[in-house]
Amino acid sequence: MSDTVIVHIRTRKSFWMGVLFSVFGLLWSVMFGAALWITAEFSFGLFLAFAPGPLSGLLGLWFLGIALKRPVALRMDSHGISGFYADPATWDEITDIGTFDDYNRNRFVGFAVQDPIALRDRQTAWGRLKSHASGRSFGYHIAVPETLLNGTDAETLATRAKALHAAATSV
Repeated sequence: MSDTVIVHIRTRKSFWMGVLFSVFGLLWSVMFGAALWITAEFSFGLFLAFAPGPLSGLLGLWFLGIALKRPVALRMDSHGISGFYADPATWDEITDIGTFDDYNRNRFVGFAVQDPIALRDRQTAWGRLKSHASGRSFGYHIAVPETLLNGTDAETLATRAKALHAAATSV
């Protein structure tokens, strides 16, 4: 077994999600732009109807950016974990590794940490929200979605992570 596990994201899936969200956002914006043109008045209700278009377009651009940059989704080595979907944590901080299904039956690799507050201090606001919600709902503070992992599944990654964790903590 190699000392370093590097898993990239599925660029094709991220690309197509970006295209779909961008096209939806563009069509939505054009449709409500035409409605604004026809009515010639801008009300709060029309703004609320128009808002999903640009937001979907921005989400689409975000997915396209991920597909073009192709970041490492998860990196595990003798020191710990890191990656696009996993905030950096050492093996000493991690107490449990496992897989879980969310409420929509999407599979995740989960990492529980000893001190979630210390982990949240190092995170961005979005990362804190994700880790807090995941920790309260499923018991794992760092969750890596299997859907966007390229060429592997959650159980295999959890097994390899447990082996790396055991090797690092036994020293």
